[in-house]
Parts: sequence; structure tokens; C-alpha cells
Amino acid sequence: MKEYIIDLTSLVHPPFTDSISGREFGEKHAEDTKVLDHIDNGEKIVIIIDNTFVKAINDSFIKGFFNRIFEKFHTVAEVRKFVELRAHDNFQRLFEKNWLILEAIHNA
Repeated sequence: MKEYIIDLTSLVHPPFTDSISGREFGEKHAEDTKVLDHIDNGEKIVIIIDNTFVKAINDSFIKGFFNRIFEKFHTVAEVRKFVELRAHDNFQRLFEKNWLILEAIHNA
């Protein structure tokens, strides 16, 4: 499967910012990077986070970024088929927690 890289590290600008937040910002970044279009074209989304620059990602950003993906795929298992996270374990756990919340919301 061809990969489409999204480097979230580009969203911070140390020393001025080292965190990523905001549901609207997450939604807009997903739209700007055309995440669903790339998935529909058979590409795997690879999200890269360099924890030497990114110190925090707010839950709201993650929920905003992945909301439309979960509207389409509904479960974490399905999302994992199309999204890979290359990041420190702390970010892995943070994304997993938010994905489970989105799964519950979209399957209620």
C-alpha cells in the first residue's frame, strides 16, 4: 500500500509553540491534507510526530482530525488498516485513547 506522510511536527514552531490543539484546527488540517481522499485512493496515512519538538497534542485536535475518518470507518480496527502512527509511546497511547472515544461516539 502506498504511503501518504503527514508530519505533525511541522505544526509546531519552537521555541514559540511546542503543542498542537483545537478541534477546529484538527478538522481543518485533515481537510487541508485531504486525508479521506488519500485513503479513498488506496494510500495509507502515516502520521509522524517527533517528540523532541512536539511536547503535547490536545485531545480536541485528535478528535477533530479523526472525526470524519471515524464517520466513515466506525471502528479502531478499521481505522488502523488505513492509518499508521510513528511516534513515541506516549503519543501512541494518547491517540489510542481518543480513537476509542471516537469509536464509542460513532457507534452509539
